[in-house]
Amino acid sequence: MAKTRLLLDTCAVIDLITSSDETDVEFWDIFDDPDTMPYASFETARELVVHFNNKTLH
Repeated sequence: MAKTRLLLDTCAVIDLITSSDETDVEFWDIFDDPDTMPYASFETARELVVHFNNKTLH
């Protein structure tokens, strides 16, 4: 069976990093599926650096 590729946006990556209580249970169900391959773009990585440098990433 083919794996499902899931491109995460910046907000989803921040929720994963911070384990935010606001993260929806359905999100975790999808992310925990072993057939799901999550990806993040280079732009997401750049935005994370900007958030970190601006001290808005908790």
